[in-house]
Amino acid sequence: GGAHVFSQVPAVVAALARRVPGLDIQVASGFTSPRRRPALPAGRWLAPGQLGRALADAHVAIVAGGITAYEACALGVPAVAVSVVPAQQPTVRALARRGAAVDGGSLGAAGAGSPGAPRACSRLRPRSGASRHMGGVSSTAVARPAWPWRCARWRGREEPVAERRAILFDLDDTLYPLERFVMSGFRAVAATVEARYGVSRAAALETLVSAVAASRGRELQVLAERHDLPAAAVGELVDTIRLHVPELRLPELSLSVLGALRRDWRIGLVTNGRPDIQARKVRALGVHRLVDAVVYAHEVGNGAGKPDAAPFLEACRQLGVTAAATVFVGDDPDCDIAGAHAVGMKTIWLPARVAPQAARAAERADVIVASLADVPAAATRLLAPAWRAHVA
Repeated sequence: GGAHVFSQVPAVVAALARRVPGLDIQVASGFTSPRRRPALPAGRWLAPGQLGRALADAHVAIVAGGITAYEACALGVPAVAVSVVPAQQPTVRALARRGAAVDGGSLGAAGAGSPGAPRACSRLRPRSGASRHMGGVSSTAVARPAWPWRCARWRGREEPVAERRAILFDLDDTLYPLERFVMSGFRAVAATVEARYGVSRAAALETLVSAVAASRGRELQVLAERHDLPAAAVGELVDTIRLHVPELRLPELSLSVLGALRRDWRIGLVTNGRPDIQARKVRALGVHRLVDAVVYAHEVGNGAGKPDAAPFLEACRQLGVTAAATVFVGDDPDCDIAGAHAVGMKTIWLPARVAPQAARAAERADVIVASLADVPAAATRLLAPAWRAHVA
């Protein structure tokens, strides 16, 4: 925003650097001229136009109690809100009461910064329990506020209010193509083989990719045989794939669909696979910022994962909905469609490829779609909003 950015931010940055050593601090100057930026004791200034992406990627945000506070909450970013002017205090206090942000107090005298903001920020360390809880609460409070209920209370008369409904998605081959994770793993393997065994990265990657068609599932064995790697190399390279940080981007279509659904739906993700691997995929894709709940199926119930009922019901519990008010979207006929159908959910089958179980999936699926773009309309047809009267 205005002049307070230059007079107050250096003090806030200095306090943050002292309280949380090693913190990557990025500062956006809003509409003020970049030419007037003072030197920062730590961190760096963002270039104009970078605030949106930086905010979406941040672990914690310190924001004024204006529009950016709502943006941080809508993105699910744990936020410390500071009152720059007295008029912002009601907003900051309201967000704090809802648990959607931490009240960082008001700016002090020029150059003093906000004494409460660094303390509050240090409590919201990345992946802490407080941080994860606030991320979920804030996106719910701001992205889908209970305005109909509030209007009814203010007006003192009946107001139609939509019943809560949810839509759940599978991850692999539903929101993004699984082959992209495989290719990311192959690139990590090629780099490892080059570093450890002297095989060129390009040659190793070419071997892996060519082995997909003829030896799917045995690509690493083919690599070891063709380049005379030691017998123990295959196990090491399996770990390389499992433990690497994937290079993934969520397809634009998935971003568009999830964004459209957020206006009227609670959104969840239920995914099979090793939780640590799936969590790295979710983080790389940025899905955690676009949904209200993420359930790693093998962490729930007896650990069997989908199609067991426990992961589906856990997602409903986290979203505060019933199975009957939930639509599940997935590609796997058994794990996704049969599992969701068994607990009473409506189902949308998005076949990634023709499967032997296609006939069974077609029987259980309420809707079959050819593209993710068809999902919002199909889900709305399955669960048209049920309206009830709310009396203040």
